[in-house]
Amino acid sequence: VRLPWYNRFDLNVTRTWKGWGGDWEATINILNLYGYPNPLYITYSAGSFKQFSVGFLPTMGLSFKF
Repeated sequence: VRLPWYNRFDLNVTRTWKGWGGDWEATINILNLYGYPNPLYITYSAGSFKQFSVGFLPTMGLSFKF
């Protein structure tokens, strides 16, 4: 048994700057921008398959180096 086709479009925006005694970096990530139902994992139980998917997933981050 093979898993179904997998595809996604990710978007990542990063901005860096200096301030308050160090280097800052802010990021915004959007995983699977168009929400294609890619399988995260598939289980088989009681004669049927069950697919668990991750759709549109936004994340944000902020880092500081001194």
